[in-house]
Amino acid sequence: MSAAELKNLPPNQASGASDMAHIVLTFDNNKLASALYGQFDENLARLEQKLGVDI
Repeated sequence: MSAAELKNLPPNQASGASDMAHIVLTFDNNKLASALYGQFDENLARLEQKLGVDI
């Protein structure tokens, strides 16, 4: 899913029920994952804050 597609997703309704998605990323080289996640997983934390999700 592209960044543009993510922006167009509707926000979760405050109905008490949550919509969940499960996505698995695999890397042939773990250094790529480290670069993506950031030092001390700072990039993941930023995504969680900006998108209101749990990673």
